[in-house]
Amino acid sequence: MREACVCARFIVGLFFLLWAADVVAALTVGNRQLISATRVGRVIYEITYRVDLTNTGPSVTNATATVTSTSPDSVIVDGALDFGDVPAGATITSTDTFSFRQNRLVAFDPTALHYAVSATPVSGDITPPQISISMPDGTQVDTASVTISGTATDETALAGVTVNGVSAILSANTFTLSVPLIQGDNPVTAIATDTAGNTAAASIIVTRIAPLPAPKITSVTPGSATAGDLVSIAGSNFAARSGSAPLVMLNQQGGGTVNAPVASFDAANITLSVPPSAASGNVTVSVNGQTAVSADTLTIMASGDFALSPNPAGVTLIQGANTSVDVRISGSGSFSQAVDLSVSGVPAGITAAFTPRTIAAGQPGALTLTAPAGQATGFSTLHVSATAIVGGIALSRSADVTLNVQPVTTSFVGRTVVADPTETPLAGVTVELLGLDGAGGATGCNAQTASDAAGNFAFTNLPPACVGEQLIRYDGSTVTSPAGEYAGVDLNYRIVDGQVSVSPVLVHLPRIDNGETVMVVQNNNTDQTFRFSSIPNLSITVYAGTTLTMADGARPNPFPLTAVRVPIDRLPDEMPADNGLTPFIVAFQPANGDSSQPIAVTFPNTVDTPPATTVALMTLDPTQGKMVSYGTGTVSDDGLRIDPDPDPARLGKRYGLVHFDWHGPSGPSPNQIDPCPNGPCGGDPVHFASGLVVDRRTDIAIPAPGGGISIRRTYRYCEPWRATRRRVDRDRCSWI
Repeated sequence: MREACVCARFIVGLFFLLWAADVVAALTVGNRQLISATRVGRVIYEITYRVDLTNTGPSVTNATATVTSTSPDSVIVDGALDFGDVPAGATITSTDTFSFRQNRLVAFDPTALHYAVSATPVSGDITPPQISISMPDGTQVDTASVTISGTATDETALAGVTVNGVSAILSANTFTLSVPLIQGDNPVTAIATDTAGNTAAASIIVTRIAPLPAPKITSVTPGSATAGDLVSIAGSNFAARSGSAPLVMLNQQGGGTVNAPVASFDAANITLSVPPSAASGNVTVSVNGQTAVSADTLTIMASGDFALSPNPAGVTLIQGANTSVDVRISGSGSFSQAVDLSVSGVPAGITAAFTPRTIAAGQPGALTLTAPAGQATGFSTLHVSATAIVGGIALSRSADVTLNVQPVTTSFVGRTVVADPTETPLAGVTVELLGLDGAGGATGCNAQTASDAAGNFAFTNLPPACVGEQLIRYDGSTVTSPAGEYAGVDLNYRIVDGQVSVSPVLVHLPRIDNGETVMVVQNNNTDQTFRFSSIPNLSITVYAGTTLTMADGARPNPFPLTAVRVPIDRLPDEMPADNGLTPFIVAFQPANGDSSQPIAVTFPNTVDTPPATTVALMTLDPTQGKMVSYGTGTVSDDGLRIDPDPDPARLGKRYGLVHFDWHGPSGPSPNQIDPCPNGPCGGDPVHFASGLVVDRRTDIAIPAPGGGISIRRTYRYCEPWRATRRRVDRDRCSWI
């Protein structure tokens, strides 16, 4: 039994020695700090160092080290070092120093110094926790109590935190406790204790002072303001004890509050700047921990505004037809936003659609109303609205339009617009039933009206004489809005008895007063050739002895002849299917003028029809009201032009025009075979007039009195024959 006990003691002792050896192995000396170097002999200096001890193992106590030297030139004078307690993971600087004498004739070799470290292992936690007080962040308060808060951490675990001896609420590493205060200084001490009994303390002094009177607001002026404006608040007790600016809060757009920048203040006045996100509401001032709310409301206004104008204010809609309302907005102040359009009060059955749905100031918009055949007749009021966000503030404006739904009678209706990218409505176009058919015969149907603000026109309750083919004249010279002079045209329509006949397309009229004009000498004794720089490769030849006459019979000399290129998707009438493709249209004005003999026109080859190709030359004959061929032309060798062919009926002259209207070359019709036998196929957009694959995008359109500006990109594919041409216009094969 005694031998077993001795054996056990031996094993425990051996384990302790091994543990102690591991503990010492985790202690390393480094970071020598020179304290002094004193000369004590001719070549001998006594050097004193302090060093650090780093513990990478468990905590130890009574850590010491003995310094020895293996160099005869570095003789230890005092080699004892003391470090005391060294917690786990800590680095401790020695509380004393060691010194040795060094022969300066020999370079000092630090590796000659050796440190024998000893320490007593500690089985428990000797590291105290860490604690700090973060609140209050000032030392003076005027309240009867204050909340003390801070953080406490320990490498193992906290047992708790007390503040002035009272246990605080501990959540994770944060402690809080409300502490009562007396007038004057109040010492506050927070103590953190870990589970090993180690403690740490942090202290502050909180001084309780007498409270200041609460702030009071008597007025807010002005009562309304926009973002960035200065607003004055009058009242009392606005001065903070610390001298800092009072806190002013306004309502915030979308909810909550926003701080308003304070420009200046004193005890009785505050000047603030309205922030961009402010919303209407009361004003709150907070100072010295007390608040005041204004009785008055500060109204926040948008920095810009807009007005909504639907025209006309009343429209007539025939059963089974449609009509339009022109919708515009005008801005004021800093308004530059687009608005969203909506309409309410639309009778059941009627379809209402905006084109486009969103418009900017000056941009035309159209509200199109469509009624089914059985729509109930009578009057109703539509409420057109526009909304926008201006500086974060929602604005809404509305206006009413009276709608009159009428029953079907023998009628003809349509709408006139500018041949521009936004299809601006043309108001004041004189629309006249001429009493003629397309063959020049009299019909006895004579009537006249004018397009309204949205471009709408309507002939209703037409007599039997108006049934059948009728020539209708559109006189753009009488337009009242927008500014400018516009082309005129005569078109042929078939009006059906007891039905509403509708123009198949919007009647587009180009503006002509800003077009390129040439001055033709009347009855000149030589041929006159004119080229139009605004329309490359377009030219005319007026043969000798030619007299030009306006629609009213006038023959000014020289005669002003204007050429305006018309977009092929902005024509006054749909192109007949049997005319082939007409990729280029030019309008020669004045409308309904004529020539005593044909004027030869050379057209540009805009779709690169191959050289030597023969094409038909087309004109919108005002006497017939439709496109007819007046001759043929041939593509030039360079592929840039279509020259009129010689007219066999007139020796030495070429095919030409005798009436001024819409004109252009016509190529072969597109392939009539459906590549998808089961119906239309989806795919790239196709240019209807040329058959080319085309992608057009209007990025922006800005209307203006002078004609406006639009940015439009067009992409056309290249025909195979172009690769063999000497001159290749590569721009037509890319975005332009």
